Amino acid sequence: MESIMNTIEHSMIITNFVATVHDQLRNSTCKVFPDNVQYKRYVNGENKTVISYATIIALFLPEKDFDELFDSIER
Repeated sequence: MESIMNTIEHSMIITNFVATVHDQLRNSTCKVFPDNVQYKRYVNGENKTVISYATIIALFLPEKDFDELFDSIER
């Protein structure tokens, strides 16, 4: 049961982070997404696994082009 509660708490933290950053990026071409991607990194002579819980993508497109880009993606 403790593991489930930790998972729920962790998910709530990620959701709140993404919501907060999303609001701050509202009028920009940057977008924030929750994810759970694992990256392998070589740090201080050791292989490490780094988990990204959120990704911020910065696109340098005019707002109109950005909207068209996402409208063209199948959902």
